[in-house]
Amino acid sequence: MSIAIDNMINAAIATIGVGETNGNNTNYITQWYGLNDAWCDMAVSYWAYKSGNVAAVGRDCYTVTHAQWFYNRGQWHTDVAGIQRGDIVFFDWNGTNSISAIDHVGWVEYVDADGVNTIEGNIDNVCKRMVRHSDFIAGYGRPAYAADVPPVTPPQPKPDPTPVPPTPVPTPVPNLPYCPLVNRLY
Repeated sequence: MSIAIDNMINAAIATIGVGETNGNNTNYITQWYGLNDAWCDMAVSYWAYKSGNVAAVGRDCYTVTHAQWFYNRGQWHTDVAGIQRGDIVFFDWNGTNSISAIDHVGWVEYVDADGVNTIEGNIDNVCKRMVRHSDFIAGYGRPAYAADVPPVTPPQPKPDPTPVPPTPVPTPVPNLPYCPLVNRLY
């Protein structure tokens, strides 16, 4: 598993249930972004920020320009073929694959026989999990998440074939105080 993707999913899960007050698009995600507007893409940007993935995921509040950002980087894929955990999925409620018609965005948590399982912001005015199908998926962006760094194994010291002579025991010198903290004579 990818640590970067795990961090992203943990950031998204932490916002499940976050909603807005009286349908006014105001919550801590929109306050973080500094804009009081439709916030599905602000949620994706927030998760990227909180997980250290902004360079891979981008930061946007408008789904069309965010999808175009992936397209311009060669990371855009139409429809659902190959979609996987960690992808940013874009929806068109009219069922087209046109980037200019995109209405909504979410994050792919996993894909199974039931469909594309997502976490989305501003769906029914809250962040929540959804199961989506290809009929409304315009495409997805595949973020270039940072590669996991394999753990570094510290070098093991090689045994020294030369025998070490025993440490001589100091001989007390008369009239000098003994220091028990460092086991030395002064």
